[in-house]
Amino acid sequence: MKARKMLMGLIITLLLVNFNFVFAQDPIADYSFDVDASDATGNFNGTLEGDAAIVDDAVRGKVLGLTNDGYVSVPPALANGVDDFTVAAWVNFGGTNPWAGLMGIGMSAEKTHPYWDIHLKSDYTIRFYSSVDITWPSDGCAQMVINYELPPLEWVHIALSFTKNSGAVVYINGVAQELQDWTGDNDYSVSPGDTGADIFWIGRDSFNKQTLTGTFIDDFKFYNTALTAEEVVAIYTGATSVEEEVSLASNYQLAQNYPNPFNPETTIKFDIPERSKVKLSIFNIEGQEIAVLVNDFRNAGTYSESFNGSNLTSGVYFYRLESNGHSTTKRMLLLK
Repeated sequence: MKARKMLMGLIITLLLVNFNFVFAQDPIADYSFDVDASDATGNFNGTLEGDAAIVDDAVRGKVLGLTNDGYVSVPPALANGVDDFTVAAWVNFGGTNPWAGLMGIGMSAEKTHPYWDIHLKSDYTIRFYSSVDITWPSDGCAQMVINYELPPLEWVHIALSFTKNSGAVVYINGVAQELQDWTGDNDYSVSPGDTGADIFWIGRDSFNKQTLTGTFIDDFKFYNTALTAEEVVAIYTGATSVEEEVSLASNYQLAQNYPNPFNPETTIKFDIPERSKVKLSIFNIEGQEIAVLVNDFRNAGTYSESFNGSNLTSGVYFYRLESNGHSTTKRMLLLK
């Protein structure tokens, strides 16, 4: 017992040093998509457009589902006076349009400047650009995330933190990504407040008016400041206290299967912090348990289990880790 208390004290001390009590400040707009497109702040309630709908997700519960032409429109006043900003959201990407936007700020007329767009492209890359003149992007920024491809049918956390006249940082699952210019030099002089926007969209870009077909979005947040790396990590983990960080530090972890999509075999890794009963199960899209990979006691450690779907049809499947009162579910895609 004494050793355990000493260990917990050490963890708390390390967390106090490393996190320095830094937790993300409140957003100026917060869309949880639990019921509709309401803003938790009460200031910028959105509207579901097209076939956008609130749907059930096995991993995150109620989320925004975009099928064909759906998106969310929010009051463009959200962009008023905003220079530095951060946008963050959980995304499960399955888009087919080449220039669809996670966020689009600009003018209602097609290909009218100025604008500020964050694109999730059908080649599974992330690009963003802004401009106040048709000679884009010489008067704004145009960059792409390199060395990272959005995995299909997997929830990832995307955050973009922008500082006017300085630049942007893109985080995937709390980790800063390498960026490159894809159209030349950038001066980063264009902010959302410069756009004079009459549209602000979630799930649609303002320049080409294309939507994120086949994509799910959850917990879309917009901040009128450039968040630090520590603040972005706090959003990603959902931590609100030191005690919660301690819990996360010793949490049960279920990794995304690899490869994903797979055919016909894939590997699932998981961590458990203490000896406990472990069950690792596979479910079909209807929620029926079709396989049990693990159902016994395991010591603390990291484990890998193989799953072979040779007897299954192509489609979405789920795998769930249950141990000592903890339960985590992820989805995977079988393509034959």
